[in-house]
Amino acid sequence: MKYIYLLFLIVLSKTLIAQSKIDSLEALLPSKKGLEKVELLNELGNAYCHVSPDKGIDYAQKAYTIALKENSKKDIAKSLKIIGLNYWLKSELYLALENHQKSLKIYQEINDIKGICSLYGNIGIVYKELSEYENALKYYLKSLEISDKEGFNIIP
Repeated sequence: MKYIYLLFLIVLSKTLIAQSKIDSLEALLPSKKGLEKVELLNELGNAYCHVSPDKGIDYAQKAYTIALKENSKKDIAKSLKIIGLNYWLKSELYLALENHQKSLKIYQEINDIKGICSLYGNIGIVYKELSEYENALKYYLKSLEISDKEGFNIIP
């Protein structure tokens, strides 16, 4: 019983910390414009992923729309990655895969090695969840190869 109570306290504290961060980010939102707003919206999309993936998707889609207008490929790719992450957490795996693949394509166009490495890992995770183990392994190995070559300690 003691361990259940401890686990409950840990989960509760993580949720409260996440909500505090979200509140701080949302308070900054009205003062931001352009790419600064995109960055903040993506942070919110990421912050909401474990609290409310639907809100995470909403914020990341807003970031995506502005990033398109600003023609910032790196921010477009990041928004799509965050949308994919939130869909994965909702177990909407095909939508997660679709957004991750779109993000990967853009990261490849701009030769963003960390982005490519991260997306290979994310796509591998989605394929694993879909029980497509050969595809999962293929993407995990691509991610690992880049990580080893570039000296990444943690896959970004």
